[in-house]
Amino acid sequence: MMMFKDVPLINLSSKDINVKIPALTSDEVDKYYSYLKSWIAQNAQILEDWTDVINKMLALCGTTDKTEAKTTKATLEKEKIAIAGNTNLTQADKNKLNTRITSEIKDMNAIIALPQNTTRQQL
Repeated sequence: MMMFKDVPLINLSSKDINVKIPALTSDEVDKYYSYLKSWIAQNAQILEDWTDVINKMLALCGTTDKTEAKTTKATLEKEKIAIAGNTNLTQADKNKLNTRITSEIKDMNAIIALPQNTTRQQL
């Protein structure tokens, strides 16, 4: 039994291992940032196009009478003023929103100018 006392049951040793961990370079980060900006711009344009199509469809199918048109026009004019004072928007975004609001105001003016109390659906 004495002979097993001198023999270790577990042989522990250590060894250095090199592990490669991938790291992003600043060029890769810049490329991905540019990709995301272009993705946002492209999808923003798609959203704007779809919104325009939906608004045109709603303009044909909607039922806005003169009273609603006057109320909507007043709300849109307030919104236009709020956009002008918004410091979080770029000038390009302000221009796009103003163009869209101006178009809606034009639609409301067309309804208000009709001789009878009609709706867009009847236009």
